[in-house]
Amino acid sequence: MLSIFRLAVRNVWRSKSRTILVVCILGVVLGLGLVMQGVNANISSNVEQIRQSLGNIIMVQPPGSGSGMPAFSTGAALDAAIIDELKDIQHVEEVVGRVIGRPESTSLESPSFGGGGGLFSGFGGRPAAGLDGPLIVLNGIATDQPLSSPQGGEADIIIGHGLTSENEAQNVALVGDDLANQNGQAVGSTFELNDEQFSVVGIFSSGTMFDSLGVYLHLASAQRILGIEGKVSTIMVEVDSFENVEVTIEIMREQVGDRADVVSPLTMITRFIGSTLEGISSTIQTGASVTLVVAGIVLLFTMILVIRESTREIGTLKAIGASNTQVLLQFTTQALALTLVGILAGIGVYLFGSQALPVLLPTGPISRLFGGVEVSLAVGLGYLPWAVLAGIAGGLFPSLYASRINPAEVLRHG
Repeated sequence: MLSIFRLAVRNVWRSKSRTILVVCILGVVLGLGLVMQGVNANISSNVEQIRQSLGNIIMVQPPGSGSGMPAFSTGAALDAAIIDELKDIQHVEEVVGRVIGRPESTSLESPSFGGGGGLFSGFGGRPAAGLDGPLIVLNGIATDQPLSSPQGGEADIIIGHGLTSENEAQNVALVGDDLANQNGQAVGSTFELNDEQFSVVGIFSSGTMFDSLGVYLHLASAQRILGIEGKVSTIMVEVDSFENVEVTIEIMREQVGDRADVVSPLTMITRFIGSTLEGISSTIQTGASVTLVVAGIVLLFTMILVIRESTREIGTLKAIGASNTQVLLQFTTQALALTLVGILAGIGVYLFGSQALPVLLPTGPISRLFGGVEVSLAVGLGYLPWAVLAGIAGGLFPSLYASRINPAEVLRHG
């Protein structure tokens, strides 16, 4: 038996040029499959992080905005007194009001997202139809409140400091790094919002699209700038556990009545983002499956060629006593050996791709979401065993044919 395996492995390199070509093809195909699996793992991780961060959050919005999307209209606002009403509801751990809107005028210009233009189809920083005014998002938050976006993302201050009680009475702001780079803003720089001067005390970084256009102000400053003193755009309610979200939503709806819409951001994520990302993930998974089929086909045609060239050798082996099973094992093992070498090449392609893909993709939110390739044992364990099975399947049918070759017919026509 060992001699059969040794012969099979030795025969892999009988035609070096062909073996190198097949290994290269398998390496690219399987490496691409591994990269797809890595990207898919990254997307799944992002979706899961969003769901976990929003799983126990309830959002209270102005009436008519029940989709859960942030309210950017300065005309839509909630009475801030609702915040105190919600704090006494069972299962509610924290209630925070915030202001979200866009200024009528500002000295800041929206950053460009490709094509030399603005965010929407390249308008040089101008908003798309239906979005009048500068495309700058103002976030008014309470003092010392964490920098969390309405979309569930988290922001980190990378330069300077945050909004504190010491600077609460001043016109100070935090500016997104993309917005700061576009406008040459740094800590200590100034800019205008609705004809008021603001100083930059910190620059933050986040992975969300709207945050890169964002400015964080003290809640009172944002209320004054947007003309909604004593009101908030949205109220974020943290529930003690995900299991209590639904019952808490029902209680809150009874409490606020028609004064506000009560929604779960997780529902919005599932509807507007989750379904899209899950569709993309499914497509990538299908692509990874296709790579396995391609690998199997490559092995199938390679082994057909090998067996056609080895017909006389097979006849001789069977004439001197080799059984059908021994011939089957020899060529199946040869196909498996080719597969394993191809897998090693594929791992090399995968390691290269994991480093190259984020560089090749454009910078910004898209690259953060899709550009990450998870180099982990989990990715390999989920894909490589299927690659081995695809290789065995590709070599099995030609090997079955080889095992049934009649030695007398081969020697008679040889």
